[in-house]
Amino acid sequence: MAVALFLSLCPFLVRATVTSVRANNVATERAEASWRPVQAVLLESVPGRTQAYYGSMLYLTPTPARWTADGVQRTGKVSVPRGSQAGSTVTVWVDPSGALRSEPLTKSQASGRVFGAAFGASLSLAASLAVLVLVARLLLYRRKMKSWESGWQMVGPTWTRQH
Repeated sequence: MAVALFLSLCPFLVRATVTSVRANNVATERAEASWRPVQAVLLESVPGRTQAYYGSMLYLTPTPARWTADGVQRTGKVSVPRGSQAGSTVTVWVDPSGALRSEPLTKSQASGRVFGAAFGASLSLAASLAVLVLVARLLLYRRKMKSWESGWQMVGPTWTRQH
């Protein structure tokens, strides 16, 4: 029963989730369309050994930097790998006002968001149905035990009488 319910509900849930996340991705891409990359100069060195950047925020350290956007010089903290030297340049993304922004969403990240949300929705549905099945089994088991108890109270005394 739970499997049939999962198989019937899952396509609708996944479709709704995918539609919602795709709409969110489109809105994000529209908002990020006005962002542009600029070069920022690090104002301080970052202590530590130089490490390769593997796409993880784990190795990045917020560091003061300076950049120019629309002829206005700005400063702020940018995330750079440990071992980066003062005076080196890094590419940062800014919005039309010149404020720092994260790197825009890539196509592969957008696809990953869609896949992750669809997988998460499926997994959540499966987990919810599993919990419902377990609760139903527990309630049915308790009901069965009460029935057996009342039956035993009727029959038990005749079987356990001492002769």
